[in-house]
Amino acid sequence: MGSEQNNSSTSCTNHHHVHQDSETSPLLLASPSTTDNELREAPSRGMISAAKQKGRLLLLLVAFLYGSLSVSLRAVYARPGPPAPSILSATRGWMSVLCLWPIAALQSPPVTNGSPSTEIYSKASFYWFAFELAVFNFGTQGLLNIGLVTTASARSAFFTQLSVIITPILTYCIGRVRGKQILVEKKVWFSCFVALLGLYILSSDKSGGSNSGSNESTHPSVGNNALHVFSFGDWCCLGSAFCWSYYIYRLSDWGGRYDETQTMLIKNIFMAILYTLWTVASYFYANECSSSGDSGGSFCLWEGWRDPISMVVLFYTAASSGALCDVLQQTAQSIVPAAESNVLLSLEPVFSALLAMILLTELPSAHELIGGAYIIGASLLSSN
Repeated sequence: MGSEQNNSSTSCTNHHHVHQDSETSPLLLASPSTTDNELREAPSRGMISAAKQKGRLLLLLVAFLYGSLSVSLRAVYARPGPPAPSILSATRGWMSVLCLWPIAALQSPPVTNGSPSTEIYSKASFYWFAFELAVFNFGTQGLLNIGLVTTASARSAFFTQLSVIITPILTYCIGRVRGKQILVEKKVWFSCFVALLGLYILSSDKSGGSNSGSNESTHPSVGNNALHVFSFGDWCCLGSAFCWSYYIYRLSDWGGRYDETQTMLIKNIFMAILYTLWTVASYFYANECSSSGDSGGSFCLWEGWRDPISMVVLFYTAASSGALCDVLQQTAQSIVPAAESNVLLSLEPVFSALLAMILLTELPSAHELIGGAYIIGASLLSSN
């Protein structure tokens, strides 16, 4: 009898332990130190890593297309009766809108349906975001064009590519203002400085062509402590770098909230309007337009506007480095951080030099080869 009670108590005890284990096993499975949980998280980490790799490849493609832009525009400026920068920018802007419009018309609205107040707020924030991107993208190109009037091309390239350093600093500072601790990895900081060194080597190449003599006369030399005495053109180039850095930061911050094609369509419409206003102002204030009237076959801001080759090349730049790059860049930067994105995009002058060598038979100098090697190394370091 006692043994039966002991056996019964033992079986009850064992049953209690089994029942207790079955109750606690879900908690054990939920522990972050268990192998099963790591197996569950592994596919998620793998998907995130694969998405990041895809984003990096897209940014490399964007850098390549941006590199083809300077070569294409150089070909347009080499045609008879080249356009002024304002009307060239306006033409490319409206061409980009035409490229994006049919694609955006087939897609869903940029904001989701919800309550009336939420929908109004979402639409307002969407259009404000697109307008913000347009203003800073317009500022990037506009300030650079103004800076090139008094600043030599090599010096302006160094100033504008300071965005490689400005972007992680800007991201960190805005995060601190918002009360967020944004972590920028040490390898990204290091790759930023390596890329900046490569860009400096590229821009310090004296074998390349410089601006006109008037520009060189107003450009201070390095021997006279030029880094401590910035001209108005230098400050414009620095402003261009800041605008581009903020543009990249905003794409990484909010780029994943809205549809890429819809966002870039509205942004390009805003940009085309801004470029058109710039063209109108240029028409009234340009010396060429005030000194001579327009004939039926020419226009003071673009005498060769009937050249079909120039139009074809401009349409290519609008479709590739304009519309396509806008969509691909927003898609990639919704995954890849801003600082790393800027380092990858800094490969643009490398692709530009390669395309110039192939298409324009311009052989790269030793400075270009060394600087390009630094930039490629920085890009690989940040993506590793």
